[in-house]
Amino acid sequence: RRIQQADLRLTVNVDAPGRVGIDRLLNAVAAASRLEAGEPAAVVSAGSAVTVDYLDERHVFQGGVIFPGPALMAKALHGFTALLPEVEVQPPLPEPPGKDTVPAIQLGILAAVTGGVESVLAGYYRLAGMRMIRRFFTGGHARLLTEALPWHAGCLWPEMTLHGILLAAQGLE
Repeated sequence: RRIQQADLRLTVNVDAPGRVGIDRLLNAVAAASRLEAGEPAAVVSAGSAVTVDYLDERHVFQGGVIFPGPALMAKALHGFTALLPEVEVQPPLPEPPGKDTVPAIQLGILAAVTGGVESVLAGYYRLAGMRMIRRFFTGGHARLLTEALPWHAGCLWPEMTLHGILLAAQGLE
């Protein structure tokens, strides 16, 4: 049978719990399994969309933010402008400033995504009473983000969602 939100050992504190993507919840379950008591966390999942979710000090899923991922931004720039090409944002990226259109787009997309993540994490840091927040990164663009962020990003965990599935399945036994 499919894993449902009700199968997860996770408290979800959002307006419409049934509408939260199961991938986000599975990532939260995985993150909570690695947290110490009283330790808050942020889960950054960077794929088609970027989600930055928050688990408070009781490991309650408090929701998060969702914004376009690098590939979606690249498609939007190409699709809604007259002359900009569609680009891929993959390492190695050039050093700023971009000296041509393609590197300028790549650097701009990376700046938008990393800036968005940093802004959200700063807000979560304030929510946590200025205490350190454990940070987990997963998804197809997670390595790109962890390499681009100017401070130690946190735990790069490509198989995070799979670990959440494993924990959820163990809970069904």
